[in-house]
Amino acid sequence: MSSRTSSSSIGIFGDACLRRAHVAAAYLLIWLVPLLSLLYRGRAMADGGMEAGGQQLLAFSSVLGVFLTLVASYAAVLRNFNFAFDRVAAPFYGSLPIRRRPLFRSLLLASLVPLLLANLVLALLLLVLGGMAAIGPMDVLVWFAEQGLMCVTFCGIASLCMVVSGRASVATTLFCMVNGYVAVVQWGVRQVVSILAPSVVDGSFPSLAWASPAVYLVRSLSSFQSGRVPWRVLLAYALVGVVCTVVATELSARRDLERAGDAFAFRPVHEVASVLFALAAGLGVSLVILALFVDFVAGSPLVVGAVVVASCALVYCVAEAGVGGGITALRGRKAGLAVTVAVSAAFAVCCATDAMGVVRYVPSVDDVKSVSVNNPSLTFESREGISQVVGLHKSLVASGATNLADGSSDYNTVDIAYTLRDGTLIRREYAIDLSSKSLSDKESMGSVFRSFLQSAAASDAACSMLRRSLIEDTSATDVSLDYCPSSDAITWHSESIPVTDYKALEAALEQDVRAHGAWAVSGLQGSDDAAFAASLSVGATMPGTYDYQVLTFTLSESRTPNTVKWLKQRYQVAFIKASETS
Repeated sequence: MSSRTSSSSIGIFGDACLRRAHVAAAYLLIWLVPLLSLLYRGRAMADGGMEAGGQQLLAFSSVLGVFLTLVASYAAVLRNFNFAFDRVAAPFYGSLPIRRRPLFRSLLLASLVPLLLANLVLALLLLVLGGMAAIGPMDVLVWFAEQGLMCVTFCGIASLCMVVSGRASVATTLFCMVNGYVAVVQWGVRQVVSILAPSVVDGSFPSLAWASPAVYLVRSLSSFQSGRVPWRVLLAYALVGVVCTVVATELSARRDLERAGDAFAFRPVHEVASVLFALAAGLGVSLVILALFVDFVAGSPLVVGAVVVASCALVYCVAEAGVGGGITALRGRKAGLAVTVAVSAAFAVCCATDAMGVVRYVPSVDDVKSVSVNNPSLTFESREGISQVVGLHKSLVASGATNLADGSSDYNTVDIAYTLRDGTLIRREYAIDLSSKSLSDKESMGSVFRSFLQSAAASDAACSMLRRSLIEDTSATDVSLDYCPSSDAITWHSESIPVTDYKALEAALEQDVRAHGAWAVSGLQGSDDAAFAASLSVGATMPGTYDYQVLTFTLSESRTPNTVKWLKQRYQVAFIKASETS
């Protein structure tokens, strides 16, 4: 009796589920640890009157779930498709009287369904025990939906990586690249730009984290702590997983079974993946080399570019020799090497010439939500204040300023951090010469910076910080007075100002700031002949954040006369001139 090719694979599905059940079991047991901890801590918080405690912890658990689901999904798919990498097993599965597409779908479902069942068991556990930790049925439903959608996403991506690969190591590399490649490369690009343009701390690059599912899911799910579930993101990635599954199903029917054991099952995938891997890994190697010699290569585009190009080319050759079985494999890989060198060289040229405009970029006032200037620490949220900072930034860019100083104590490193309305953070760092010679030149950046600090907007920002820290909320405020007691003293004295004196101190400080501007907080003793060997620091944690801001006043007869007078009367201290210290 002749055999027929079947389109039914229920038996294979059931057998694969039973044989690979240990993956889902391990996934369930690992999940139990954070969930039981969640229930215990949630109960304690609920007993303390915090009804939303369990829900907040469940949100944190959802972020942790990205990593568990990522690993479990890939492990399940790998266990069911590992035959595709064996030169003996692959032809055997291909000879079974069942079509390849149904076979592929059965094995993929055998990877996904056990994970969904494990999530269902955990959800039922949360429904039964969650009440004592203030975890309601809706919270459990949200968690179950999140984990289910992520399982669909990662299983779909993993299945495509399996089909196009001929080795498990290559499939693993591709899976990691799909889930984090863009985020890693974008970070590396920022580091190279910061070496070539030291003033750029965080560039103005558009965020492409969405192209790295695992990274973007972690960021998106963290917003759940604010009560916002990123359903669009979860559904979009689940759709990506479904598309990957459809593509993988079709490719599985066209896959050459004899390619099992080779690096890749499809030549076009080999060409693209090799170049992408070489560019990312080469960028990482170049950053390690440049970090060792950063003091010598900073600001040198020719050296940095040569290191990047050479590293990418070297990684490409090593990778191809590794997957191809020796250096002779490079003979047929000249086209890929040429593309790698061309792309890395183009990137180096763009960075060296600032073709992307990162160094010259100054955000529009309308696009800025708030901006902070460090040294001194001032935060601007009004349109007038933001406009003042943008004007200062434009002047710094026009002057070609960087954050490289000559080591002189008269240089002040100024950090400008913008928070745009879309949430993007942009930071720049510049070294400004505040020596007497620079300040005497009205066109110098020192004079421009002094004018900025003497503006009404800067004074308002300094006074606002003082009022907030010393009057409105003193719980996270620390005020200290540091001074040199005598001209021959080796160490300075330090005293903490008590909370009871904050209000009077704030009045004296605000008078000085209103009279002399935020220039009184510039902190440079050498630029003021009347400066004392003494400073007053007001530090506080900003409300709603973990940012700690400090305003340090260099006490002076010319800039802070009211504060000096109040301190002398209140604490009976005597200050000596900075010029009199040894």
